[in-house]
Amino acid sequence: MFIVTFPYAVYEGGYWAVFAMAFVAWVTCYTGKILVECLYETDDQGVEQRVRGSYVEIAECVWGRTFGGRIVNVAQIIELLMTCILYILLCGDLMIGSFPNTPLDLASWIMVCRYSYNLDYYLNQKVHSDI
Repeated sequence: MFIVTFPYAVYEGGYWAVFAMAFVAWVTCYTGKILVECLYETDDQGVEQRVRGSYVEIAECVWGRTFGGRIVNVAQIIELLMTCILYILLCGDLMIGSFPNTPLDLASWIMVCRYSYNLDYYLNQKVHSDI
């Protein structure tokens, strides 16, 4: 998807869009390396050992046991919910682009996609419960 939309992003944003995308990629790579470094600590012999195994443990080390894990869990739940909502919106936008001459508007296509996902979930649960 990125390769298809990249020329349009450059057309709309100009060369600043290219620099912004490169900068965001660099920041993402750098923060990933920092998170990996937070998983390890050096012991008395100078050997790095893994002492943490998750984002929650890193957050508990930084913000304490009271708030650390909760902050990470809330952030992850919000991200997952927003991703689900985005997929339904993209599905509705794809449907209106694929079938432009239907009497349904964007909001109607979004509702159709939402209920089709619910139907798919229900049918999968039914099939797996029979096994």
